[in-house]
Amino acid sequence: MRLDTFPFIIAYGVLIAIDLDAIKLSSLDEIQKWCHSFVFSLVLFAHVLLFLATQWSVSLNARVGYKRGGSAKGKEVDEWTHCLVIPPTNNGAQMTGRTEIVRVSYHDFNVEGKSGRVASINYEETIFRACLFHDAGYDIEMDSIWLPFGTGPTTKSDSTPVTSKVKTLFHRLHYPNDMPLSFYTKQWIGHTTKSLNLAKHVYSNNSIKINLPPFVDLLKQQLVAPFFLFQLLCVLLWCLDEYWYYAIFTLFTLILFECTVAYTRLTNLQRLRDTLRVPFGVWVYRNHWKLVSSEELVVGDIVSLSSSSTSQHADHEGGTHIPADLLLIKGGAVVNEATLTGER
Repeated sequence: MRLDTFPFIIAYGVLIAIDLDAIKLSSLDEIQKWCHSFVFSLVLFAHVLLFLATQWSVSLNARVGYKRGGSAKGKEVDEWTHCLVIPPTNNGAQMTGRTEIVRVSYHDFNVEGKSGRVASINYEETIFRACLFHDAGYDIEMDSIWLPFGTGPTTKSDSTPVTSKVKTLFHRLHYPNDMPLSFYTKQWIGHTTKSLNLAKHVYSNNSIKINLPPFVDLLKQQLVAPFFLFQLLCVLLWCLDEYWYYAIFTLFTLILFECTVAYTRLTNLQRLRDTLRVPFGVWVYRNHWKLVSSEELVVGDIVSLSSSSTSQHADHEGGTHIPADLLLIKGGAVVNEATLTGER
């Protein structure tokens, strides 16, 4: 039922039916044959142009290949399969990020006697959630970890819940970085078994997975680029003249160059994935001190930086590398400002 498929199937079917009928009756004269060929060429050109336009424009691809989903008030939300993410603008300037169509995933939850459903998307390695089918007005599954100690992201500073319309919107994950100082120094004593399971389910673990796309997919992106298609059109025009041997050689060179670019992109991604640190053991307080892998850290963990288990990962200046964003709640530390600004 896509707009770049169904209408053209009807058009091709009508043209084929006219052709078959004309063959049986032999009723088409020369002018009608030329008109019929022109119409077929026009439909084919429009089909190819629409296909390429959907490859170049994500917004157009969303209009052509998808339909707008129903409201989150009813079961129509079960029909959501993908989400069009458009970066917001700030004073007319586009913010970082690009427009993408991302897949929507679902899971059901039952927390504190309240059940509901969460639709989540992963946009540029950032998770956005939308809580559905409940009347709390906030993300129960996520905020139930932190609400006993402070306010959640969907409540005002006076703890008055905002309008229930918030629950139908996608929002970022809420990290406990806006709590009062007493939360970090007195109230929070590490994860319990219940909060740990919720944190693992909501935030996942402390690992970054860089998936390598297939070489064919990268090459496809190169071959549908406007500049390559322009060069391909030039090659076809040369083939209509006496330069067909030069045109074929040029086409071979162009394809070889695009293969080289795609392979370079794949190699850069592989090199980036190789820079990831090997996980190691760190001491974490979860009811008691225990040694866990650095990949198993979750949001809210209390980590010991002075334990002997992390000393083997210290650099030549005596510092300890922990692959996580941490808040120092006890002791002292010397921080190299270059690590904050990305300088070397």
